[in-house]
Formats: sequence, C-alpha cells, structure tokens
Amino acid sequence: MGENKAKGDARYCGHCERTHLTSSDRHFESITHTFALCPLASSVWALALSWWYQRTGEILGSSPSNLVRVGILGFRDPASPPTPGSVFANQTFFAHLQESWDFLRCCVLRILSNERNRICLLPPPPLGLSGPRLSASSASPRLLFILVMRNFATLANNRYSMTLQRRDRRDKSASLESSLNAPELFRASWVRGGIAKILPNRTMNAVLV
Repeated sequence: MGENKAKGDARYCGHCERTHLTSSDRHFESITHTFALCPLASSVWALALSWWYQRTGEILGSSPSNLVRVGILGFRDPASPPTPGSVFANQTFFAHLQESWDFLRCCVLRILSNERNRICLLPPPPLGLSGPRLSASSASPRLLFILVMRNFATLANNRYSMTLQRRDRRDKSASLESSLNAPELFRASWVRGGIAKILPNRTMNAVLV
C-alpha cells in the first residue's frame, strides 16, 4: 500500500481515483488516508460517530486529526477540552464503554479494508474524461455503514453468548466471578452503556439498541 510499496496507479487511493475530477486530485494511498482521511472513510466514520453519540452521549471528534486518533489509534479523548463540572471533566466517565467501542471501531476498519480490497481488484477508471472519472464502483458511505452495523450486531450477540457459555462451564473458583467474560460485565459495558439490550429466550441473545 502506498507511495513506497507500489508502482504506477496502484500508489493512489482507488476510491479517489474513481471520484475526483482531475489527476491533480489524486492521493497517495496510506493507512491514514485509506482509513481516516479519504472522503469515503471520513463519511463512514461520521455516521458511526453520530450513532455512537446518540446511544452513549460520548462526543468523539470527526475532524481529520481526530479521525486518525479516534479511528485508527483508538484514543477516546474528548473532542474538545472539558468544561469544569461537565461529564468530560472526569475522563473515566465513559471508561466502561471501552470494549464496545473497540468492537465498533474494528468493524469500521474491517469494512473499509474490505471495500479498499474490492476496489483494488476493479479495472482502472477511464482517463481523459471531462466529467468525473467515475464508475459505479465505490459503495456509498450509507451502504458501508449498514455493513458495519450488521457486523457490530453479530459481534455483540456473539460476545454475550460467549459470556453465557463460559458462565455455564466455569468452575466454582471465586476468581472467575470477576472474569472479563462475566455476563455482569457485558451488561455494564453494553446494556447500561446504551449500546445493546438482552432478549432472553430468543435466537439473538443480545441486539443493538
């Protein structure tokens, strides 16, 4: 990937190649561009961060610099300096959401990676067009976000199912009561965090809110 590991047109972002007007708008492919700064990636992140805020109340900035920190590096710092007395004054206020955030972040990165790999297999866009150098090749941010949430929902259900299975098989050791797979910790991170709800006696044990 990128300027130093590829040759010719393979050095450039495939999505930008198919949507920008001129060759001067090309961008060398890199980790930060593909997974944060590319217009396709930033649009998907905007949808994901909006969904996250609506469920949890946690504000994670969607500026280019914040997308690199939040999306790629996984830092969940406040989008702006906290005001005295606000929930952000205590940086541990959203600490219980770390696991669910890591799952969502990985789902976004996975879908963006899948889309990047799919575009790389497509034939190059035609050159010399007066209009957008385009094809119907790049998926829309909305479609990619839907795929993200499908993956996230599956992981949430699997995560809770795993806690139930391990609870049923666990020893009577008291140390296992506080293990990371305890259903109580899932409820603290996912349910009380506003991310998921539990549906007992259903095919899906846990679903997104």
